[in-house]
Amino acid sequence: MGFVAALAGLATAELVSAVSTRWQSPVLDVADRVVDGVPNSVKTLAIDWFGTNDKIALLAGIASILAIYAALIGVLASSRWWRLSIVGVALFGLAGAYASQSSRRSAPLSAVVPSLIGGAVAGVVLLTLRRLFNEICSNDAAEGRISDEVTKFNDRRRFLAVIGGTAAGAFIVGTLGRTLSTRSNVTAQRNALGLPLPSEPLPDVGGLGDIAADGAKPFFTPNTDFYRIDTAITVPRVDVDGWRLDIDGMVDSPISLTYDDLLARDIVEADITLTCVSNEIGGNLLGTARWTGVRLDDLLAEAGVDPGADQVVGRSVDGYTCGFPVSALDGRDALVAIGMN
Repeated sequence: MGFVAALAGLATAELVSAVSTRWQSPVLDVADRVVDGVPNSVKTLAIDWFGTNDKIALLAGIASILAIYAALIGVLASSRWWRLSIVGVALFGLAGAYASQSSRRSAPLSAVVPSLIGGAVAGVVLLTLRRLFNEICSNDAAEGRISDEVTKFNDRRRFLAVIGGTAAGAFIVGTLGRTLSTRSNVTAQRNALGLPLPSEPLPDVGGLGDIAADGAKPFFTPNTDFYRIDTAITVPRVDVDGWRLDIDGMVDSPISLTYDDLLARDIVEADITLTCVSNEIGGNLLGTARWTGVRLDDLLAEAGVDPGADQVVGRSVDGYTCGFPVSALDGRDALVAIGMN
């Protein structure tokens, strides 16, 4: 009972979260909260154990804990302490609501809605299944029906049918919710985008791009082969029309640019090699591409960096931050990139 009730609650929350791009599944909210809250030593250990599958391992772990928790709620629901099972379901919903407001992701207060509705649905399903279960138990114990094996069989079959039907319905609802939540116009926007030509295109690398040696890699890494490390549990869906680049903090004149504003600036190209901080000697977490974009030092010069500032910090739409010393802007090619290869 508890497992099916939890499944129904999660499926409902998944569907409700698809209503807004600023809401997400409670499971993902909890996963984000775990990532933000665990010590760095634990994160490092997880990466050592699971590598790039660390997020899959995290979600599998959360699912396993939820399954055990739901099973315990089901046991309580069929006992004389059944009221504790309702408390457990309430905590189930409140945990998701709390996580939605406590992760690095900037979420509105309304982001608690999927968890609260999911918790309410789980509670209703649990009470409904408990009532049906008690009705069957009462029928089994009723005078004159103890030996009626056919009736007992039909009652149990009806209970299992309700369990199976609820689980199947939850699966369909959850799948629909996941499909709707990942459906967006971002791909269509990306396909419709056109990049302006750089003011001074770089020359072709010529023969450097083809090295005839065993094991040699091409000078430019194809986009499909370029390494990718996601810091978020799910890839953010960024609407081009609503996106902005804000440069603020210790600057003389804060700047806020739309994507079109960025395209209208001086566009340059640079051949830059990137490598992940977790890359080991001989590892494959590195690649070179011809990047198209706007020079970062030009943007910061226009904003006017305060002499006392010592760090440039970037913050993504999902709250991830990464920085480097201001002194690193010494003329090297640092871009706000808009195109790759």
